[in-house]
Amino acid sequence: MLVGPVSHRLQAVSEVEAEGVEQVAPAEEPVVIEELPPEDSFEAEAPASLEQAPPPATLSSPEVGEMVVQAFRDELGREPSEEELQELGPSAEARARVGDTPRQISSWLEDQLAARADQQAGEITDGAFQEVLERTPEAWGYWHDQAAVLLGEGSAPEDVAGYLRDSLRQSDEYRSLAADRIVDEGFRSVLGRTVEAGAPGYWQDEVVSALERGATEEEARAQIEAGLRQSEEYRRRYLGVSVEQLRGVMPNLGRDRAEAMLPLLNSAMEEAEINTPMRRAAFLAQLAHESGELRWFEELDSGRQYEGRRDLGNVEPGDGPRYKGRGPIQITGRSNYRNAGRALGLDLEGNPSLAAEPEVGFRTAAWYWNSRGINAPADGGDFDRTTYLVNGGTNGAAERRAYYRRALAVL
Repeated sequence: MLVGPVSHRLQAVSEVEAEGVEQVAPAEEPVVIEELPPEDSFEAEAPASLEQAPPPATLSSPEVGEMVVQAFRDELGREPSEEELQELGPSAEARARVGDTPRQISSWLEDQLAARADQQAGEITDGAFQEVLERTPEAWGYWHDQAAVLLGEGSAPEDVAGYLRDSLRQSDEYRSLAADRIVDEGFRSVLGRTVEAGAPGYWQDEVVSALERGATEEEARAQIEAGLRQSEEYRRRYLGVSVEQLRGVMPNLGRDRAEAMLPLLNSAMEEAEINTPMRRAAFLAQLAHESGELRWFEELDSGRQYEGRRDLGNVEPGDGPRYKGRGPIQITGRSNYRNAGRALGLDLEGNPSLAAEPEVGFRTAAWYWNSRGINAPADGGDFDRTTYLVNGGTNGAAERRAYYRRALAVL
């Protein structure tokens, strides 16, 4: 260290010289400089004001709840449900308690809602594909992205699902799938059967064209059903037989007579559900034999042979002739007249001659056929059984079979 201030020493020497005192050179004293310790030996000392900074204030539950609500508004454009608040709120509060800043909590909420929106978009996309195309998407691609964008813009989930469904219905895949379904439904409804495997796709093409023109599924189905009702199969199955077919079964029947009888015959067959080729063949064969090919609607014999036949309900004198065979199937006996009349809403027991009129006679024939359940053996091709149920025996069996074979060939 410096020994005495240099300025004081110089002043003292000057004073001695001034007084004539012999100058004596002062002994030189070394200047001692105290060495400083190495820099790395210093310890940094923080200012007292920064030594213990207080921790950030913890967010309150209402504040965190408002952050969750605001995140839903910002990210999804809607208010959260109570279930969503219960799901995300506690987790956000836990983050606040461990010291996460509002910015960190907001960032976490954004990530959670982004993942939620992505999952929701996937669920909506899957649902639309299942409903419209009857399958799940092979991968979340274009349609998923579309759903995610719409949700991000604030569209309601049900609106997004509706948009996807409408869009998918414009695809070729949907039109092809819908065409198969609509045609199958039309065939079942009109013709009572499914489309044959490998059959030409005429009707499917008709549906696709209708859908491309903007028709709804209901409109396309109505168009197909209307077309099927014009088909030969439908006319053959459900509109009865034609004049040519009737005369093919009954070759001695004149055209004028056939044309007059045909509407009544077809109406009666429809009433009794005699509506398949097998049923019609059996029915027409029996009528052809019983009525002489629709020439006789009243038995030529007097009917005395039925007098006293209690099995026919003929319990009164004169019941045999009174309730002899009438109509194209020749219903016979008081009991049959009574039961047929009740079923048809006619007093045939009191007015048995009504059964000889074609308008009534064909209906009594259909009633008798149905009341004996004759459609069942007809369906199975058991023609001999139908003969027994109509005749009670085998009378005229050979002629009946000949008519049956002809009917099968024609129908």
